[in-house]
Amino acid sequence: MDFSNKTILLTGGVQGIGKAITESFANCGAKIIVVDIDQKLGEELITNFKNVEYFNLDLSNQNQINDYLKMINDISIDVFIGNAGILSYKNLSDFNFEDAHQIFNTNLFGHLKIIQGIRKQLSRSSLGKIILMSSINGDYGTENSLFYNLSKASINNAIKSLCVDLSGENITVNGIAPGFIKTRMSVLADGSDEFENENFKNIYIKNKKIPIGRYGTPEDISKVVLFLASSLSNYINGQIINVDGGVTSTF
Repeated sequence: MDFSNKTILLTGGVQGIGKAITESFANCGAKIIVVDIDQKLGEELITNFKNVEYFNLDLSNQNQINDYLKMINDISIDVFIGNAGILSYKNLSDFNFEDAHQIFNTNLFGHLKIIQGIRKQLSRSSLGKIILMSSINGDYGTENSLFYNLSKASINNAIKSLCVDLSGENITVNGIAPGFIKTRMSVLADGSDEFENENFKNIYIKNKKIPIGRYGTPEDISKVVLFLASSLSNYINGQIINVDGGVTSTF
């Protein structure tokens, strides 16, 4: 795909799925503006790709977002990808407002604030795409991930609500719900890799709970992002696409 002369604004683009998205668009000729809280990895990224810009931004800080939106007010933006997210291994017994606010501000509200600020730029684009990263956890309950799951369920509804709210503005809004993808988020609270656990292998791989027979990679997700950002997806709107190897078909 050719994204020459197109500008992509991407949150959480320095590692894992986000880095794969950055690399995919860079290889397709796009200009990518990456906002992320990890300064070190951001600086490493821009040394590898001449068409990538990096800006340090905390999505849970509304003042930082407001200042950043003023900085990019005159920049053409064709695609916004909200990929940044934090995972917290907490359940109801651990509930407190501070943790819940941190997760929701980063995973959802920060992205909504950016969308609010760039909607006119997206509307003027020949593409006008918003892609938000959800999770299959947005539809299913999992142990010790209460706030994360709630935030992803809210993203699913935000996608559908924004699809309606932005109707007539030349903007489509879609989401991706990854399944088991090998990133730093697959590292459990005890430091072990969830996908290397024998119990996981027995259930999901050997017994084909994931019908495709393997866990996913960040590149599996970035390919779908490219499709949704392209003109090939122009009649797709308000949808959440599961990219999970078929695992949710076995639930």
